[in-house]
Amino acid sequence: MKKQISIILVLFAISIVKLQAQEGDSKEPQFLFDSENIQISGFGGPTVGFSSLDNDFAVFTGGGGAMLINQKFFLGGYGEGLSTQHQINETQVSCPDKNTIAFGYGGFWFGYIYKPHKLVHVNINTVAGWGGISLYDDEFDVANMEHCDKDNVFVVMPKIEMEVNLTSWMKFTAGAGYRFTGGISSPLYSQKMFNQPNIRLGVMFGNFSPNN
Repeated sequence: MKKQISIILVLFAISIVKLQAQEGDSKEPQFLFDSENIQISGFGGPTVGFSSLDNDFAVFTGGGGAMLINQKFFLGGYGEGLSTQHQINETQVSCPDKNTIAFGYGGFWFGYIYKPHKLVHVNINTVAGWGGISLYDDEFDVANMEHCDKDNVFVVMPKIEMEVNLTSWMKFTAGAGYRFTGGISSPLYSQKMFNQPNIRLGVMFGNFSPNN
């Protein structure tokens, strides 16, 4: 046993000597990942979404921004809110004259872009975050902006989109997805009202050239 331990120690010492000799050949710093093969940039821009709410046509406006890695992977944040007006029966609400729905959400935005160098290509992405539903008076003034019947929710919205490279710094996006809304506790709202398909258009600005 002692002989085997001695052999292992000798081999270990020889390995250390060889590693030190190799380090002596080059003083360049060494890293786990080769940064020369990683390109990091970013992008962001406004979006408009078309969906439905309680069987009525609905428009959502918002936008997002993200870090772009090697022109293929991105991670950032996104948010949007309901822009059209949708009412609930006034006899069901707890606040007089406040029956117009407010719905907004935001959170993480991540995805993958397939063949970004092509003029027209696709990406698969997901928005996952938190939001809120409440009611307000659509004729409110500055002194009467308080919302009522508030409900906190979480939203997950996977999407597939087409992208068109307009320039090296601008592209147009159009896609479709489905909005899953969970955590609804108020009897005024139902998941069926907010779990709906979504079509989204957008213009993104950033560095989309792999050589820059």
